[in-house]
Amino acid sequence: SYQAGKSRTWEDKMYLYPIPTGELQRNPQLLPQNPGW
Repeated sequence: SYQAGKSRTWEDKMYLYPIPTGELQRNPQLLPQNPGW
């Protein structure tokens, strides 16, 4: 739960999810992985 007045941190990598390994193996054109993953 969120506590009022408490600051949160957000890492830039959280804007994009990692691409699943299986998807990268099927389609190498997806490389490189999303930043931070």
